[in-house]
Amino acid sequence: MTKVAPRGPPIQRNIMSDQQRYFLSLCRKFPARLSVEQVAWLLNCAPQNIRILVRAGLLKPLGDPPENGEKVFSADEILELTKSRTWLVKVTNAIHRGHSLKNQTRKTAKLKGIVPGNLSQAE
Repeated sequence: MTKVAPRGPPIQRNIMSDQQRYFLSLCRKFPARLSVEQVAWLLNCAPQNIRILVRAGLLKPLGDPPENGEKVFSADEILELTKSRTWLVKVTNAIHRGHSLKNQTRKTAKLKGIVPGNLSQAE
């Protein structure tokens, strides 16, 4: 008789932290400027995806921050954009393309024997 190992609790993804829950409960009065993390919470995506959306031209940070500088976004503009299904489809597709490109770059680097994170040798 074979014994079946007990399964652990199911893995739950996208569980909101207390910070997210509190932030989203303020729906009637957001701060005028939103951080990258706050925009990601509103769009229900990872903060690293915001960079993809900025590069795709789907999000525009306030001012003219340097590429590696802190970016903030207009709350009114983000909330208005989220009402458009067409824009949300573009966001979803851009995120998928961004991840696909990243994975493709990693596969190419692996085939060329380049250590991940050191893609400067890929050229």
